[in-house]
Amino acid sequence: MARAYQFLRGYFTVTATGVHVEKCLNLALANRVYLWNVRRLSHGELTFCVSRRGFSMMEEYARKTNTNLAVISREGLPFLWQSTKKRRVFYVSAALSLGIILLSASFIWTVEIEGENPVSEERIVQALSSYGVGVGRFRTSLDFTQISNRLINDFDEILWANVELTGTKLTVTVVPRTPAPAVIPKEMPTNIVAKKDGCITAIIAHNGDAMVKVGDTVVKDQILISGLIPSPSVGSRYLHSMGEITALTWEEKTLEQKLYRYDKIFTENQVMHRELELPFLKIPLDFRQTIDFYNYDSIIKEKHFLFLTYRETICSEYRLQKVPLSVEEAVNEGKNILLTELSEEGITEFVSLSTDYVAIDEETLLVKVLAECEEELGIPREIIKPTEPF
Repeated sequence: MARAYQFLRGYFTVTATGVHVEKCLNLALANRVYLWNVRRLSHGELTFCVSRRGFSMMEEYARKTNTNLAVISREGLPFLWQSTKKRRVFYVSAALSLGIILLSASFIWTVEIEGENPVSEERIVQALSSYGVGVGRFRTSLDFTQISNRLINDFDEILWANVELTGTKLTVTVVPRTPAPAVIPKEMPTNIVAKKDGCITAIIAHNGDAMVKVGDTVVKDQILISGLIPSPSVGSRYLHSMGEITALTWEEKTLEQKLYRYDKIFTENQVMHRELELPFLKIPLDFRQTIDFYNYDSIIKEKHFLFLTYRETICSEYRLQKVPLSVEEAVNEGKNILLTELSEEGITEFVSLSTDYVAIDEETLLVKVLAECEEELGIPREIIKPTEPF
């Protein structure tokens, strides 16, 4: 950092000769003249680097000690500017080129779609264009959260979306929504089969033959309503089975639950990192870049202005506090986790729900949830007709 500062201010590389050359250097050091790259060439001859202001002070000390100072070279930005100040066309061209580069960096030049995209890239690009975002648009004042939410609302095929700007590239990451089961045409012969194990509570066959009755226990993939109707007179007929079948089903979930949990306790320690991001360079605005604590949460705030991005990263320290749980509290926590898993699978209504646990060791329980549900059990499945011989 000191060398960079001296380059900006300009400095001399100097040779000092004389009988009392060490005394001359000692006077300079005593008066806080910064010297670097000090080397002895021979007895009574030294070479060193010194700033322009320091050199003017060194001349006085050289007269007092009868030392000769000779400038070998002049280095740094001021001397470089003096040597090239007549090249006005060069500097004007360089300034214009830099201005064009920086101005071009104020636009979005690339839109990249990532993830398993259920929507064509052309449709997403068209939607972004209707929001005022796209190739050739200014990248200032973009609300990425709002753009992501609009994509989710405008496309039923998208479950989650994230829009992020890096330099001049806009990256859109999408997660597809799980598609609904394909609708089988009525002209296609089908059976209705069980999607899981269960006990039949009601069955109404609108088209096809019912193969089970109320109270029967069925297994997954068992035929409930058949679309194959045998007839001795006209041969077998194939139908598109239709009907309503409800059944009691059972879901069992288990989870190892500790008799304690860790809570985050935030301290007052925070570290803020600020930086300016150019298209080709990141400039830190804080000299302190290290984080002295191990556990922390980060909050990132960004502001965009033309080609500049101002970013603040706030790191807040927390410590983990071990909180003991009673058996009842641990069982309830495990139960809530398991119910969340069932909810994610689409099971939210229960006929009955029971919870049990077994102690594995002094700190661990095995929590078990048994849920009894009543739900629609049948799903259609195509009947593959046998190939007739020639």
